[in-house]
Amino acid sequence: MKSRKFRTISISAIAALAIGAPALAGTVYEGNGAKLDFSFEAGYGTFLTKNANFGSGVDFTPGNADDDRDIDWQDYYMLPKLTGSYDLGASGSLYGEWAVAVTGTRGDGDAIGWTAPNTDHVDNELAYIGWKSGKTFATENLLDIYYGQAKFAVSDGFLVGDGARDFNQRGCFWLAPHASFERAAVIKINASPVRGDLFYLATDWSQGVTKGFGANVEYTIDKYGTVGAMFMTLNESDIATREGMKVYEGRYMGNPLADSVENFYLNLEYAIERNNDAAGKLAADALAAEVGYTFAAAMSPTLSYRFANYSGDEAATGSKSEAFDPLFQKAFGRGWGTWLEGELMGEFFYSNSNKKSHMLGLKAKPTDSISAGLLAYSFYADQGNGMTDSHMADEVNLYCDWTVSDKLFVTGAIGRAFPAKGLKDGGYDKNFDVFEVAAIVYF
Repeated sequence: MKSRKFRTISISAIAALAIGAPALAGTVYEGNGAKLDFSFEAGYGTFLTKNANFGSGVDFTPGNADDDRDIDWQDYYMLPKLTGSYDLGASGSLYGEWAVAVTGTRGDGDAIGWTAPNTDHVDNELAYIGWKSGKTFATENLLDIYYGQAKFAVSDGFLVGDGARDFNQRGCFWLAPHASFERAAVIKINASPVRGDLFYLATDWSQGVTKGFGANVEYTIDKYGTVGAMFMTLNESDIATREGMKVYEGRYMGNPLADSVENFYLNLEYAIERNNDAAGKLAADALAAEVGYTFAAAMSPTLSYRFANYSGDEAATGSKSEAFDPLFQKAFGRGWGTWLEGELMGEFFYSNSNKKSHMLGLKAKPTDSISAGLLAYSFYADQGNGMTDSHMADEVNLYCDWTVSDKLFVTGAIGRAFPAKGLKDGGYDKNFDVFEVAAIVYF
């Protein structure tokens, strides 16, 4: 009963915020080259799963689910933010942001068991200051430098994009408004067609208190797309295989056939992780290759396919691990299915390690404000390590995004995952279902 009451109140609050938003946001101060703006973001979602974790259920501590296999919960967050800037004239401009995240979960808690019921939390999400070079150099805004608790991503977030996660005391596991690194010192260099980043990053407890630095460079080849490469070294972490890890990553995103085939794209990413420290020896790698084509037809349908392989630990190699670490991977870098592979397998059951996946996608835009799509997955283990069969599961997701207005965004999905022999023989033998819907207001 309490869960239903909270759901009703939250939906009413979201609707009221969407209607009344213009009166609550705007410029707080402007004058003498300085400007301070206030904005506010809030989100609410409700989620249902059946046969959680393929029928094995969820271990809640504490828990209030009537059945640990059928889970019903709600997430909410509020994100008030101050954004400031100061014009330095010929010397560029200063800027900064400060935001506080209020997060929580109601109902049973999420279907992975990482969030206890009735969780509420308040903490900082953004607190940083930066400088843009403006016309200091021949290229406008050649440099963009910032420091503090801030967001940072490399490309679409294959390895770097999410510096903080939402679970345990934070709640709000699905909506996940936290993404900032606890400390980020970033120098962005924009010298088109070449751009780059020099960065130092430190995560909070949700990412294993990991610290490191690196460099990223990208080159845009006119209409053919962008090639890029990143190097990163992690010098401190609570996770043994991360401390001392060296990361090498390369990528291509674009249309190599631009001269002859329009509306085609090819995305390639490859990463190598190495660590020779005695406490956490590691030799892992990952590959993702995606192709897609948008048809010149009603609703602009796009058909795509991706193969991804994240190495798994080889039992025969003893103390050295080959298990790929997705590090600070960003789930929705390019929308549904980017690096969170499956709303059931990827969200609640299996991370991007020791996994091979095939993804077939079809998306379309019925109207300018609505996009919808179908994602079909097939998952295999890279290393069996005792499994009777490498085929773990198949999954289908149907999703829809609706931009109701510039203040209100509604999104939702339904999905079913089907256990294959590899999971069935391990006792995970039920179809796993999910229903998700969320609304976000901006002002």
